[in-house]
Amino acid sequence: MLRRGWIAIVGCFALALGSSATAQESATQIFQQVMSSRSLDMTPQTTLALGGAADVLFTQCDDLSVSTEDRVVLGSFIQTAATRAAVGGRYSDPSLSETLGSQASGTAYYNAAGLYVLNTYGCGKDGSALLSRIADTIQASKAKSVESTFVKTCKARHSEQTCVCTAEVGRAVDPNFDNRTYSADTIRSILAANPFLGMQVGMKCGLSNY
Repeated sequence: MLRRGWIAIVGCFALALGSSATAQESATQIFQQVMSSRSLDMTPQTTLALGGAADVLFTQCDDLSVSTEDRVVLGSFIQTAATRAAVGGRYSDPSLSETLGSQASGTAYYNAAGLYVLNTYGCGKDGSALLSRIADTIQASKAKSVESTFVKTCKARHSEQTCVCTAEVGRAVDPNFDNRTYSADTIRSILAANPFLGMQVGMKCGLSNY
């Protein structure tokens, strides 16, 4: 048992290193889309990339010019992305290697995307412009999700704001979350994937009775 656990941990570190090695190419494509105002699907990967970028810029830069509205949007999004990075998206998986692998690769990608942005855009004017575009991308994703299957079915029981917020959290662990029908089992799937994101559904989105 101990040997299998050690093999799983070693495998996770290898996976994290692989994720770091390929993150730059992926991040390049994502942030080119963001800066060109092209539509960007919000998936676990893009959530990690945008969250990691915003997190590192706010942490490392003292000369950013970002509106209060954008700071609120970005701060809430960073909370979700950082939780996804730290805990992963397969918390309840019976395979230890899959659980740890999701955590390791998510954290590696989150950090690698942040480092890429810091090296490519830096602080000041360019970093501020990127943060503004990330905030616009997040808002566009929220607006788009209003027409999703999940939000449409969720609104039968909850407010649109609560449903849109829940969808944003759900997309951090399931790229097809928008296509799912609202149900108690759908919400529980977030808890199973990442219990701390499940807590956000109640604390941040206000959805507790489902």
